[in-house]
Amino acid sequence: MAARQRRPRRPLRLDPKSFAFTMLLGMLSALPPLATDMSLPALGEIAQSLHSTPGTAALTLSLFVIGFALGPIAYGLLSDRYGRRPVMLFGCALPAAAATEAALAALMPMLLFWRVVQGLSAGAGAIVSYAVARDLFEGAALRRRLSQVSMARVVSPMVAPSLGALVLPFGGWRGIYALTATAGGVLFAVVAFGFRETAPRHSGKPVVPLRLLASYARVFGNRLCVGYSVVNACAFGSLFAYISGSSLVMMQLLGVPPRVFGGLFALIDLGLMGGFFVNARFGVRGVAPVWPLTSGLVLGTSASLALMVLSLADLAEVASLVPLLILGAFGYGLITPNAALGALRPLPEAAGVA
Repeated sequence: MAARQRRPRRPLRLDPKSFAFTMLLGMLSALPPLATDMSLPALGEIAQSLHSTPGTAALTLSLFVIGFALGPIAYGLLSDRYGRRPVMLFGCALPAAAATEAALAALMPMLLFWRVVQGLSAGAGAIVSYAVARDLFEGAALRRRLSQVSMARVVSPMVAPSLGALVLPFGGWRGIYALTATAGGVLFAVVAFGFRETAPRHSGKPVVPLRLLASYARVFGNRLCVGYSVVNACAFGSLFAYISGSSLVMMQLLGVPPRVFGGLFALIDLGLMGGFFVNARFGVRGVAPVWPLTSGLVLGTSASLALMVLSLADLAEVASLVPLLILGAFGYGLITPNAALGALRPLPEAAGVA
């Protein structure tokens, strides 16, 4: 009897409605902030190990961020032209390879070079994760997914320094880069075997500078896209000011011990996650996006003005600052998913660029 011919196994595909698929989008969005901030506790050790200065070691952050700012300009259009999956695979593989080379660097110039490469490529998955959500979901389901992806993107830079501090005693600064390389490799495998193309249509035509400019001109010519993007950018700028300045204010100016500061930081994180959670529940109940967005803007603006008044009046204390910071973080959790939704809705056929 002839041997039965085995059929080749089909790759595993993640159900877009599953928790695993949501985790994939969240991790793609969270990987760049983790790659940026995990090395914060190791800057001194990097400088000492590579016989350099702390200022030069800090360039590993600045150059990564510069690359991360420039790279995504093209990734949205590339995903619209060639599909989401190839861009996502690129956005996992090259950052993982660059992080590996960074972990093996023997000289500071080589480390800085690979950090630029890592930053340029790391934005691919982060940008496309929003476009994938726009491809697959509408209405309340889209709002819920955007809330979850946004939460991963915002919370990751807050937990990254603590994670880096945990790795540092065991693997040193090279271990931190090795961990980010491993994370990129795992995400590459998940995308390769578990992700099915979601772009509604992609032409595959070569991307030329004029076409790139034309695509962005179309987005910038849409008032809704621009308006909601500006709202989101301003809200994130406010949050980033808190992330970058909170340790200076709390510990150096107000004398908060490091352990207490960590607890307060986590408490404010809970306010942020609360905003994302409440927004997702609003979506399930059919509340129009304009209401949580407006509420978040009112809460965030009110909290910021109150913080400014306390600072100018020299009345800032931990007991007065923390509730206002929680309130502002909660407002941000209401703003960013709905602003992202507003920016993506008008041009579904160009979601990557948007």
